[in-house]
Amino acid sequence: MALTTVKTSALSGTLDTSNLPTIPVTKGGTNLTSGTTDQFLKFTGTTTLASSADNAGVWEQCGAASSAAAVSTLSVTGCFTTDYISYMMTGYLKPSSGTADITFKFRTDSGTVDGSNYDASGTGYGSGGSTRNARNVAGSSAEFVLSAWEDDWAGGASFVLYSNLVKTKTTVDGMTIATGANWRPAVWGSFFHYDATNWYINQSIQMRYNSDVDKQTFTGIQFACSQNLEGSWVKVYGLKE
Repeated sequence: MALTTVKTSALSGTLDTSNLPTIPVTKGGTNLTSGTTDQFLKFTGTTTLASSADNAGVWEQCGAASSAAAVSTLSVTGCFTTDYISYMMTGYLKPSSGTADITFKFRTDSGTVDGSNYDASGTGYGSGGSTRNARNVAGSSAEFVLSAWEDDWAGGASFVLYSNLVKTKTTVDGMTIATGANWRPAVWGSFFHYDATNWYINQSIQMRYNSDVDKQTFTGIQFACSQNLEGSWVKVYGLKE
């Protein structure tokens, strides 16, 4: 029997998808008839996972800010959402010149959270054997890196901070958390920098807004310095349940 050749230019219309088979992985398909929103396609030998929460328990970048030029503030907005159960903030901050405090504030969609309600405390250790305890109470902002430890900012300050500013979840792994509409949100962690007098310094730090506020309104963070910040960056990551 002679073969008939059909030119693609002569084809038209729509193929009824109900007539199409599910293509197995061994033939280059997915072996799936549907998928689950926000989940990864994961191959397991000759099959795939359609509904496995493979992205649970991972850190996702949810906000970032940077500036090579001198700026008075560096803000990350919209990073605190209902999608995450915890947050990690990391970055590098360097004043443009001189010595001045680097301060911290929370943000809402409307701007910084102001008022004399910020508390901060921490303990630092220098490689030269020096120690320092830092604390400020009822400040208009939280003192993150104090000018007293900034004799030489050639190296800037690298930091890692955490926060459990949970928006709407009330349980994690079956355990009750975050009950109540109002919180006194906080971040905690450490920073590391070089100081000409005290050498290499590592300091623990916690910063808190010490007043009851609606936790739904907090959406971001801000770092500031009266001597300006340059060559600085901040990234925020959210943890999926």
